[in-house]
Amino acid sequence: MFGYFLQSALLKQWYDEDNCVDPLGTAGHFGHRAALIYAGPNVGLGINAKNSAFEADWNVDNISAQKQLYNYTGTNPNTKFISKDAVQ
Repeated sequence: MFGYFLQSALLKQWYDEDNCVDPLGTAGHFGHRAALIYAGPNVGLGINAKNSAFEADWNVDNISAQKQLYNYTGTNPNTKFISKDAVQ
């Protein structure tokens, strides 16, 4: 059970762009979120205290939407269309 909560916390931190090297309001800041939303169907994510790694089979039909979110320069992108039930 603890492992599930730890994994959920790490995934949330990655999705929320905590500690992002690209400042809020610049292109790339929401890159992790874009990758998590639009990658797939097979995705692998690894995180430890020093590094993170992401590997995915990309659906080319979603690349333009992924790039649009990646290049978003605002501070609050509309990503509420993702259901919490879709993440397992």
